[in-house]
Amino acid sequence: MSGSLHETEFWQFDLIFVDDSTSAVERAETIQQLVNRPLSGQLIVIHDFEIRNYRDAASTFEHRQIFRAFTPQTGVVWNGSNETVEVLKELSRQITYHSRSIPVEDVESWRRLFREE
Repeated sequence: MSGSLHETEFWQFDLIFVDDSTSAVERAETIQQLVNRPLSGQLIVIHDFEIRNYRDAASTFEHRQIFRAFTPQTGVVWNGSNETVEVLKELSRQITYHSRSIPVEDVESWRRLFREE
């Protein structure tokens, strides 16, 4: 995936989900390629963020929120505005709090919770 990122016009996207590759080295390279692009405001959601290679590759983004309530963990990184910081922190708090009583696979309960919150 990382090899084709130079052709992508990222300004078209608000959200970039990274869950590519068959090895940690390849996915870390994809993340590093995103670091090297002039991104501003796009949220980059990285699956399996508990893997150190991914956290290291994403370390130069201006902002980072890690969702640790479940494994695999999810990281959200971005450059630019910090307006999203509090929203993501609150979302993480809610997920952590409710993870004690709602199983990860109970999609309907999670959907209902976030509609109410």
